[in-house]
Amino acid sequence: SKSSRQASASASQSRSASAQSLKPNTMLAGALMAEQQNKQMALFNQQQHERAAFAATETRYKPETGCYRVVHSPSVVVRNKPNGQRIGQKMCGDVVRTNMRTVGGQDSGWVRLQESFNGGDGWMLVHGEKMGVGILLQPIVEGQRKTVSRYRVMVGPSTNVRNKPRGDIVGKRMFGRVIRTDLEVNGWVRLQNDFFKEGRKEMCEGWCVVDGKSMGMPLCLQRWTAGLPSLDIGKIGVSDTTRYWVVSTIGAYVRERPWGRVVGKKVHGALLRCDAMRDGWVRLEEDFLDNDAEIKATAASTGVVIDDDDEEVKLLEGWVLMDGRDLGLNRQLQSYKDEAEVPKDPPKTREQQKAFDEHVANRKQMRLQAEKENGEDHRISKLVETAGLPAELATKLETAGVTDLNDLIQVVSVGDWHEELKKRGVTKLGQRQKLHGLVQPYWQALTHKEAGNALYKDSRFDEALATYTLALKEMGCHSTDLAITCFSNRAACFQQMREPEQALADVLHVLRYDPTNEKAQARRQVYEKAMAGY
Repeated sequence: SKSSRQASASASQSRSASAQSLKPNTMLAGALMAEQQNKQMALFNQQQHERAAFAATETRYKPETGCYRVVHSPSVVVRNKPNGQRIGQKMCGDVVRTNMRTVGGQDSGWVRLQESFNGGDGWMLVHGEKMGVGILLQPIVEGQRKTVSRYRVMVGPSTNVRNKPRGDIVGKRMFGRVIRTDLEVNGWVRLQNDFFKEGRKEMCEGWCVVDGKSMGMPLCLQRWTAGLPSLDIGKIGVSDTTRYWVVSTIGAYVRERPWGRVVGKKVHGALLRCDAMRDGWVRLEEDFLDNDAEIKATAASTGVVIDDDDEEVKLLEGWVLMDGRDLGLNRQLQSYKDEAEVPKDPPKTREQQKAFDEHVANRKQMRLQAEKENGEDHRISKLVETAGLPAELATKLETAGVTDLNDLIQVVSVGDWHEELKKRGVTKLGQRQKLHGLVQPYWQALTHKEAGNALYKDSRFDEALATYTLALKEMGCHSTDLAITCFSNRAACFQQMREPEQALADVLHVLRYDPTNEKAQARRQVYEKAMAGY
């Protein structure tokens, strides 16, 4: 009907009008939603940026076992934390070992030292670029050998040595002298010698300028390479510089190699700088010449003087035995621990010295008695006879105080064995060589003993035991001081390897020839209890 059609049209128009009215509202809602999404995205991006900025300023710590050499002169500060308070310093050339490193942030590039400072941490900056000072610490590559350079003094009458580049004068080096150096910084070289400022006991470094133009001076030092000794004898690694006091009252002889020719002597109280260790010997940071009287007489040589016509001269290394007590010598060297002067044992009273001398005499007598009971004869008369030498030679040696093998080992080992035997009446070269040949096996045995000691310290007890046994095989006499020490040390190895029976056998050998040995007495009780099951 007509009315129905009109109603339907009216409804359609109403729906169309309603749709038209809803369209602007939908568009507005979409725009609002897009705007909200953009704000959320901007907030997210801002948060991400803030997190990245925070990460850039956050200092992280990374474990790092490292080794560095201080290359900034005169020193680099040690602080309690990165950019913290100053608590110490390390001198240019010092070697520091680290266990932590900072990564990222404003405090990046700091390393924490393994050593503690007043019970706390010590931190050092590796690179001072931000402060305009360049590299402070230089990494040391494992196995890298120390670089030793030599220079000849070219300016006369001398060139000054300063405690740091352009620092205070602490010494001089004369024209023509060859000096050893181990570090170069901005045209200055550091000498391998210790120096002391006037009126002060604290040691300092010594530096010389190579070319003095910047100070209004001519060329001061010229690189010298003639006649250099090898720095790679055997399989020895060059270590950090270590220092030792000469504590022997008669001084310590310097040899061109372990048990080689004597090339010098260091007096009691001398402080030695060393760069390598091998089999109980240390190598000095010095050069030596044959028959250099000046070097033999001084406590710390200042170098070798080379004339213009001495370009073919050959330099020698210098080695010193650390501890010769197993050969009847005095203790030679003692580690330096920042003392102002050489450590000294308290003096003995007259009564104490008398008691000590009596103890030594009684100990020798008991050893001789034990040798006799075992059918052994190591008196000098028997040794001379076995070597095919005349009997009157034994008389000369006995008159000079050389009565048995222990005495002979001591005399031949103390210094220049030719000179020592000459002093005791052995004037013929062939006779001296035969007596020297009797002692040589004990030098080799001492080398094995020192190697055994190093293995024992590393808890390699089976290898140490085998090395002590090898030392004993070298020696024809097992009652010498050196043999007694090897038996005692081998007993300690057996103990660590839970073999008390064999440990007890070695201790009983020690007590047979040295009944008053307190260490052996104590170990005997321990081993007997272990065998009894306690």
